[in-house]
Amino acid sequence: MEISTAGITLSGLLHEMSIFPGEIEGLLFGNITSRKTNNMSDFGNSSLQIEYTYYITDFDFIGTTGSFYDPKTGIINKNKLKEVQSNHAHQMLGWFRFRRNTMLKPSLREMSIHKRLETAREEMFLETQLNNNNNNNEDEIKNKNNRITNLIFALFTQNFNDKHSILTFDYKFIQIINNNIISRSLSIRNLVSSSHIEYNNFYPMAESTNEHPLLLSSCQTLKSSFHKLAETVPPPHIKELESFHNQSVVKLKEMAVEIESSTTEIKKLQSEIESLTMQLHEIKKKKKYKSQVIHV
Repeated sequence: MEISTAGITLSGLLHEMSIFPGEIEGLLFGNITSRKTNNMSDFGNSSLQIEYTYYITDFDFIGTTGSFYDPKTGIINKNKLKEVQSNHAHQMLGWFRFRRNTMLKPSLREMSIHKRLETAREEMFLETQLNNNNNNNEDEIKNKNNRITNLIFALFTQNFNDKHSILTFDYKFIQIINNNIISRSLSIRNLVSSSHIEYNNFYPMAESTNEHPLLLSSCQTLKSSFHKLAETVPPPHIKELESFHNQSVVKLKEMAVEIESSTTEIKKLQSEIESLTMQLHEIKKKKKYKSQVIHV
């Protein structure tokens, strides 16, 4: 089982939490996909497994404690759920709570609310299916639809360091199955460790500068241009930019070899021209001297 979301979705969620003065809770929305795998053993036995992927695409902050349930009894307010669900195109995947300076461990009340929310969601799902399929009974709908899966609960917290100079967010995604708390990892699809790290690691240095001094200024210009370009390129494409830079360096090396070869040839020709010029000058001097002797 996998939980996944986009980096911009998670950053938006954390941003909204950071500006809220107290505890807050809400619902998570998205899609659920399933993949069936048939495992065969050496003895010919087969087992069918279904792997689910929860992809969180949206969220909705509802309010403080008791926003969609009775804070005293924990009874879920289905009308509130339907109202919130009507504003989202995707199905409800679960809910979340944000509380500062606390441990990432669900309380007994939160566990109770989670189970009640799962029951309420299943009842709402069956009601909708019964209304849309008047010829089917409840048991038939349960057998035909496997989309009623366990909801996820995301717990968020926020802490300052001792000097209150660093603000840290932390989170934990769980599912409660058969009264067992199961931690789930969150996969962030389009977020690398840090965009700044990607940019800081990008140092296009032309290796040919030491071998070919004639191209020093060109390589420095290339380096400066790529640095400016890297600032405007999204992190996922930095590797492509590095590849393009390396190809450019290879081309510069080839040009450097040609230029140095041409320069060497030119120097050789210049040396030959100077030698021939000296020889011609000596020949002229000898001819001039012979002419003077004959004249005398």
